[in-house]
Amino acid sequence: MVLVVSSLALAGPPAPKKKYLSVSQTAKLLEDSPLQYAINMEKDDFDQWRQQNAERFWPSGKFIPAVMLKNGKLVPYENPPEISKLVAKVEPLFEAKDYDAALKGYDDILARHPDTYSVMLAAGDALLFGGKPKLAVERYVKAGKVNSADYRSWFYRGNAYAALGQKEDALQSYAQALARCQTCPLLVTGAENTLRAMGGTFRGRVFLPAVRVEKIEKGYEIRISKKSVEWLAFGTCKAMWRGEASHRKSVTGDERDQFSIDEEKECLAQVADFYATREKKNEVHDPAIEQFLASFDDDLMYGFLMFEIVTRIDPHAFLFQDEALQRLTVAYIRKYVLLTQ
Repeated sequence: MVLVVSSLALAGPPAPKKKYLSVSQTAKLLEDSPLQYAINMEKDDFDQWRQQNAERFWPSGKFIPAVMLKNGKLVPYENPPEISKLVAKVEPLFEAKDYDAALKGYDDILARHPDTYSVMLAAGDALLFGGKPKLAVERYVKAGKVNSADYRSWFYRGNAYAALGQKEDALQSYAQALARCQTCPLLVTGAENTLRAMGGTFRGRVFLPAVRVEKIEKGYEIRISKKSVEWLAFGTCKAMWRGEASHRKSVTGDERDQFSIDEEKECLAQVADFYATREKKNEVHDPAIEQFLASFDDDLMYGFLMFEIVTRIDPHAFLFQDEALQRLTVAYIRKYVLLTQ
C-alpha cells in the first residue's frame, strides 16, 4: 500500500532502516540540539485556534470543483461550448419542473454526444426529481463509469438511494463522494440531511491539534493549550521534524523539509503513548485522539490519515491511491464520519 499526494510519494525515498523515536528520545534530541526549542502556554483552547493549527501543519492544497482523470492526470471538467449551448436550451424545462420534457432534451443531446458526463448527470436529475429514483440510480452509475474522479455521480446516487429508502447504499455512496470532496458544502449538507432523517449524525474532520509550532530566531517555539497538554508530545515531535534535518534523513532518507507520512506516523504514535499514560489516570478525554486510536484498532488508520490529514494537503489525493487504500478511506468515512445508530 502506497500513500501518494497526486504523483508525489508521501513516504519519500526508501530509507535503509526506519526508526521512530519515543517521546523521551525526542525530548533528548531537542535538548541536545544546537537549535533552541521553547515551550509556552496558550491562554485558551477554542475551535478556531485548533483549525488554524491544522492549517499550519497541513496547508490546504488547491481544490478543483469539477474534475476528471485524463491519461492519469487530473484536469478540470468543462463542457465543450457546443454542449453548453445545447444544455442551455433544455434547462428552462427542468427549472419549470417539466421533468419528462427535460429528460427528452438531455437524451437528445446524449444521442448526438454520447458519454457526456454532465448531461448524463442532468438526465439522472430529471429522473430523480420526476419521481423515478431507481432509473436515476442507473443514470448516475453510468455517469460514474465515464468519470470516476468527480464526486457528483456518487453524491447524486446517494440522494437517489435515499429516496428509494436504501439507507446503507445511500451512505456508502456519500462515503465515496466525501472521499473525493471532503468539504463541499452541497455534499456535506445533503449527507447531513439524510443522516438526520435516519437519526444519525454527520461528523467532519475532528483531528484539530491543540498545539502549534512557530519558527523563532534561533529555533522553534511550541505553543500548547493548558487544557490539552497531551498534545505536547505532538508539538515536540513536529518541532523536531521542522528543525532536525538529520532526523528527517535518518527516517526518510531525504533531509528536505517536506510532507512525509513517516512524520505523521511518528508524531501520532507519540500522541498515543503520551495520551495512554494520562488516560490510565483518568486525567484526559480528547475525542479526536480517541478517534485516531479507535481507527488504529479497527485497522482503519490509513483511512484516518487520508481523510484527516493527507486530503488537507491535496484534496484530490484519494484519486491517486491504490484500491486497497481507497477501500480503507471509504470504510473510515462510513464508520467515523457518517454516524448511524
